[in-house]
Amino acid sequence: MDPRVPPFRYRLEPVLKVDQWQLGLLDVELRRARHLVDDRQRLHAESLRRIEQVQDEMRELHRDQERLPIERRRLIAAYLQEQYTVAQRRRAELAQAEQLFEQILAQRLSTRQKIRALENHRDRVRHDHDTQHRRTGFRDADDLWLNARR
Repeated sequence: MDPRVPPFRYRLEPVLKVDQWQLGLLDVELRRARHLVDDRQRLHAESLRRIEQVQDEMRELHRDQERLPIERRRLIAAYLQEQYTVAQRRRAELAQAEQLFEQILAQRLSTRQKIRALENHRDRVRHDHDTQHRRTGFRDADDLWLNARR
């Protein structure tokens, strides 16, 4: 390599490094958000399962024509009402977690596109740099040849 040729230096390299670092952080945040969504889905499904079990038990008792004492019926109704409230709250928490996941995913996609654009730009600039110095080398060789003939 010609010592007169300066090494290629991409002026936006710090920006690219920051974006790559941010992408790493977003990957970690995305994993956390995915785990959060999974946990919230599990809790919501658990609430729905409890409600389903209690409703099935009540149906069986009604099918068997058993008389439920009023106090037991009130107790079951209060438990069901509480479980409906818990399920509704967990559904809202799940929706919030999914929204957070979508936001982080969108940020990650945007950052990834910025990185890809910067990498493509760096490759084009490097190609232009190499082409320019190759032409300079050819021009110098031509000048040497012309000067040698004189």
